[in-house]
Amino acid sequence: MLFVKKNDGEGSDFYYLGKMKYNSFENTTMKDKDGADVSVVNIQFDMENPVPQNRFNYLESP
Repeated sequence: MLFVKKNDGEGSDFYYLGKMKYNSFENTTMKDKDGADVSVVNIQFDMENPVPQNRFNYLESP
């Protein structure tokens, strides 16, 4: 199941987007705000059902 949070400024609200199926993962790094490398994991998955467009638009908005 996938739960997401739009941003930390919104408090503690999470949104349930549905069930997902794992495909693969990759260990990698990215830069933090200070330019230091941070370990991250990229996970590829398929959603069981599409995310409703209005929910997607809201989560993508600034």
